Amino acid sequence: MKTYRSKKSLWVGLVIIGSVTLLVGLFIADMVGYIEKGPILIHVFDLLVALFLIWLWVDTKYVISGYELIYNSGPLKGKIDIKNIKKIEYNKYLWSGMRPALSTKGMVVYYNKFDEIFLSPLDRENFVETLLQLNPEIEIIKT
Repeated sequence: MKTYRSKKSLWVGLVIIGSVTLLVGLFIADMVGYIEKGPILIHVFDLLVALFLIWLWVDTKYVISGYELIYNSGPLKGKIDIKNIKKIEYNKYLWSGMRPALSTKGMVVYYNKFDEIFLSPLDRENFVETLLQLNPEIEIIKT
């Protein structure tokens, strides 16, 4: 079993850290009276969103176990049978669909008949090499 952390880009990090800072700052400002008191439900929601973003930041990873590629990004989890992977395209951005990644630079993995997912492993070369050992028929496209 091999675990690969997600690459974390500066822009995604700034968005997550900025959002968490803003949400927690608003909560603290309201609690100490710097801003007008709002409904407590809004603050609970703010804190839940902040915790969700932190969860994404610290828990996005990919695991290759046996012939399964397991992805995990906060509550977004899934498995892909490595034998069903058809193609991996480097440096392509997926505008819609599954994106358990913390970077805008990564790879699109095509599997089954019409499925695709965007991943951004930190050690991309080792990740792809491990997949190729398990399924040498995967087509690699570097753009």
